[in-house]
Amino acid sequence: MDDVTARQDVSCRNLFWCFDLCVRRNIDPRRIMRGVDYPVEHLKNPAKFIDWQSYANFVSNFRKYLTEEDLLEAGRESWHSSNLKLLSYVGRLLFNVKDQYLALFGPLGELAKTFPLDLSVIQTGNRALRISLNMNADFPPCHTFQIILAGQMIGLPETMGFPKATVEVTHTDTGAIFDVAYNNDGGILAPIWKSFTWIFTARETARELTTTYDSLMHKYQELQEEAEKLGIAEKKVQESEERYRLLATNVNDMIWTMGMDLKFQYISPAVSNITGYTEDAFKRKSLEQILTTESLSLVTSLVDQELATNQDLDKPTTVELSIYHKDGHTVWIEVKASFVLDEQGNPTNLIGVARDVTERIEMEGELNKKAISYKVITNTAQDAIITIDQDNRINFANPASVRIFGYENSELIGMDIALLMPESLGDTRLKEFYRPESLIPRNGVTVKGLRKDRTLIPLELSFATHEISSETYRTCFVRDISARTRNEQERKQLEQQLHASQKMESIGQLTGGIAHDFNNLLVAILGYTDLAVGLSKENTPLYNHLSEVRQAGERAADMTQKLLAFSRRQIIEPALIDVNDLIDGIDLMINRLLPKNINIDIGQSRITQLPIMADSGQLEQVLINLAVNARDAMPQGGNLQIKAALTTLDEEFVKENTYAREGEYISIRVRDTGMGMSEDIQKRIFEPFFTTKPEGAGTGLGLAVVFGIIKQHDGFIEIDSEVGDGTTFTIYLPVASQNSLSPQKTNNRTIVGGHETICIVEDNVQVRNLARLILKGAGYNVLEAFDGMDALEKFALYKDEIDLVIMDVVMPRMGGKEVMQQMLTMRPNTLILFTSGYSETGIHTNFILEEGLEFIAKPYSTDALRARVRNILDERSSVTEDKVSAR
Repeated sequence: MDDVTARQDVSCRNLFWCFDLCVRRNIDPRRIMRGVDYPVEHLKNPAKFIDWQSYANFVSNFRKYLTEEDLLEAGRESWHSSNLKLLSYVGRLLFNVKDQYLALFGPLGELAKTFPLDLSVIQTGNRALRISLNMNADFPPCHTFQIILAGQMIGLPETMGFPKATVEVTHTDTGAIFDVAYNNDGGILAPIWKSFTWIFTARETARELTTTYDSLMHKYQELQEEAEKLGIAEKKVQESEERYRLLATNVNDMIWTMGMDLKFQYISPAVSNITGYTEDAFKRKSLEQILTTESLSLVTSLVDQELATNQDLDKPTTVELSIYHKDGHTVWIEVKASFVLDEQGNPTNLIGVARDVTERIEMEGELNKKAISYKVITNTAQDAIITIDQDNRINFANPASVRIFGYENSELIGMDIALLMPESLGDTRLKEFYRPESLIPRNGVTVKGLRKDRTLIPLELSFATHEISSETYRTCFVRDISARTRNEQERKQLEQQLHASQKMESIGQLTGGIAHDFNNLLVAILGYTDLAVGLSKENTPLYNHLSEVRQAGERAADMTQKLLAFSRRQIIEPALIDVNDLIDGIDLMINRLLPKNINIDIGQSRITQLPIMADSGQLEQVLINLAVNARDAMPQGGNLQIKAALTTLDEEFVKENTYAREGEYISIRVRDTGMGMSEDIQKRIFEPFFTTKPEGAGTGLGLAVVFGIIKQHDGFIEIDSEVGDGTTFTIYLPVASQNSLSPQKTNNRTIVGGHETICIVEDNVQVRNLARLILKGAGYNVLEAFDGMDALEKFALYKDEIDLVIMDVVMPRMGGKEVMQQMLTMRPNTLILFTSGYSETGIHTNFILEEGLEFIAKPYSTDALRARVRNILDERSSVTEDKVSAR
């Protein structure tokens, strides 16, 4: 509904009694105006109007402060308000009670005139009326409004000196039905009506006044509507004029008009910026004084030609002209002009826009000079310069192309580039070159070229993409490297022979040194161990310990021999691997490390291979570390995504990331939907020993190791994270090349021990003894149990002292799962770490994965066991500290 229609719904003179009610009931009018989009001054102006919904919101707000009985009483009291008193006086003079109801609530009554509704009245008895109210279409009924009307109907007879009426209200979907019963006996005005006949004259006069009043109100409303429409139109005209004035004042182009005598009538302020003249000064100039000779001749001939043809005179014409600046130099302008026609179609004047295009004209001149220079360069270049379109067809070839490929220039134009450099004979990376959508530049790509005589020649290819008139082209620089290739092949053969000789010599020196020094150490270890064993008694702890040392020394000697045999063959170096295969290999491992509430999406790019030179073990460690970090960032579950793709880093990327270099990279993106990191944490995340985990829960070396490994592989890693929006680590590793090798490094991590009490439940004596020694060596107190029944007996005695139970899954007399259930019954918060020779998803251990329990597989190393124990204890400590802090 538009504004004008909305204001015609309800007259504001119907709101006077509402403000009187606020005063009587001590209600703040501002609270009643909630949901009403009009100011108080508007509502109190009887000449104003408001829309029905605002009126309904206004009266409905009284329901927050008044009961239904209060609203009925408010309707009765409304007859005392200033705007309703007149109606009551007129009714007292002119009508009986029934006529007054009809005058106010009848089909043509006052209510129907001032509200968007229809009324009908039927007489249901001697002194009974049924008044039916239905809202017009698109105007919803208002319950509060109907209650107030019922109050007014109750109080209407009182205004005429009779007892108040009784009214029953029935609310309907479109309005309400009012059943009114009234009594008009004993009215104080009845004797007067009978005694004085002049009242009939007064009655006729009052009726005339009422008719006049209604007519005036109707005219007043029409005049007000017209005034509002005129005001809106005037405002729009003013706004339009202001916009055009601002446009002409602030636009950089000159807007001008001139008569048929070719003299200026109007010129916009932009003339000062373009010509240096003021508006008045420029208007006084003739075209001969402004335009150069060539431009003046062009303008006059165009005008004469247009007038002679007398067709499409109002169609704009565009032309470039040169004019004189105030200081004497020449300025180029682009003029778009047309004739203004009268009603008969005759031209009356000219109107146009002029734009300064001096810079563009000068640039075009410079481009022409550069085009000449480019032609000289391409004609004298020793390398072939070829431009191809999106269909891989040649549309330019310089003279060197003819010499290198043996075709005439006319034969090369239109030829498919694949005929000169077949994809099947080129580098696999050249496949991108043949794709129309490829915009990736290449430098120094070695390919095989095919001459017209069908001979193959080695070529070095560089190309880049550019656009001309919205069409994409690629320009290729092709160099014949036949002589260089022969020299490089000979040099590589000599280098390979030299490297092979040096490698064999280095291996011999290395193995000899290891055999000498390490065997000396082993002799000392085994010798002193034998002496100590001889001095100790059998079956004593010392004897048993020394026996174990001797066995370890013998195994070390055996390993030394194997190492020497292996070293004689080759030196360990990074290998060529496909990142797709690497990710496939860690899929199962990551699925075991992460709980089921984390959705893992590991995808590979099989469009092309993703080769890199790398140590696969170290890169596996990188991805596992990132996956574990993602797991810790999503304690309530989430999504982990690992994706790899071929990426080209361009000059723009390198400008923003100075540590990067241009070229082809394999990108590995690891994204989680965890809690994310702030900018301050991101700045320090790769620092050694920096961690966001609670004390004891992490060493802070995980991401430092990741950063070091990536740097060793000549790559870099980026982080993108926002608090609450997850974290993305993107690893960039260079595509495999002969120079990608880098030395491998190992990262050692110190495992922290503790002082807690740990119960080991293990039926294998050797495993139990080994676990005991490992944990005691780390400072823990250790209890031992040889099976499930023994474990329950010891747990019953020491359950309050035991901090962690390490328990085998399969044991005699009672299995690990049953033991766990009984332990948890005795102490619900017992920490249990299961161990087994079976996998975590084996038939004996599947309950561990289903219930999310802790697990370590056999065989385990010393560091692995100590680290797992420490992590579990620290996690329990962290949870306890959080609970204490929350309290």
